[in-house]
Amino acid sequence: DNSYVNNVELKLPTGGPGDSYLLFIADAHIGLLESDETNNVLARQIRITAPDLMVADGAAPSEAVWLETIPVSWTVMNQGDGAATGNWIDAVRLSTDESLGADDIHLGDIWLPNQTLAVDHSYVNNLDVKLPTAGPGDYYLLFIADAHNGLLESDETNNVLARQIRIP
Repeated sequence: DNSYVNNVELKLPTGGPGDSYLLFIADAHIGLLESDETNNVLARQIRITAPDLMVADGAAPSEAVWLETIPVSWTVMNQGDGAATGNWIDAVRLSTDESLGADDIHLGDIWLPNQTLAVDHSYVNNLDVKLPTAGPGDYYLLFIADAHNGLLESDETNNVLARQIRIP
């Protein structure tokens, strides 16, 4: 009886988190004539985890004037079942509504290179942003975690938090 061991580093394809199977296959291309071809596959279940960044809180003045520089801050938390590891960008935008859209005005980004955020941990972004010129009214500051979708997350729908700001 002889055997051998293959050690291979694998990069899992993108996809959602959850339970999956790794299939270990001997003679995968059926290159050998064997007395039993039914015992060439071994399945092992693995759990694939993913982070879930969410904006837990955001702070800014409730009122400001055009061309004023204001301090803003927002808390980003990983509520997923896996660590967030990699590079991502958090951002703040000015919007006429509470939803992120193409017509929102970019106010600033925070680049987060080579980060690791463990499950149930958080960090706070602080940024001074200059308000552009537009008409008076009620607007929204949109605080965004992973603004450019640099991370594969279990939930991408909770990355934005809106806070109202009045500009007289």
